[in-house]
Amino acid sequence: GAGKKMAAKMLKHTTLWPVMNAATLPLSFLNAAGGLDDPWTIVLKKSKACGMLLADALLARPKGSKPVTMIGFSMGARIIFYCLEKLAKSGEKGLGIVETVALLGAPI
Repeated sequence: GAGKKMAAKMLKHTTLWPVMNAATLPLSFLNAAGGLDDPWTIVLKKSKACGMLLADALLARPKGSKPVTMIGFSMGARIIFYCLEKLAKSGEKGLGIVETVALLGAPI
């Protein structure tokens, strides 16, 4: 409130102001960068990479193989989503590989 504003104005006229002002910018960078390494962000990136690898593995199967059924929950559903996305982008090569898909609780 008003007390914090008054204290900030008073600090501007002291010898501590340059120190506090210099610390503000690095602290804001640290706060902004905090989301870069949090576990959720890491898992989101890895699930996309894993989905791409799964699609590559399915595309590498011999022609005439039986189609697969995929069931995924949570991040497994996200992996399947990215796999299907890559299979769809691969054109005719990606057709007939997946028969059925169930995505449960997908964080997409």
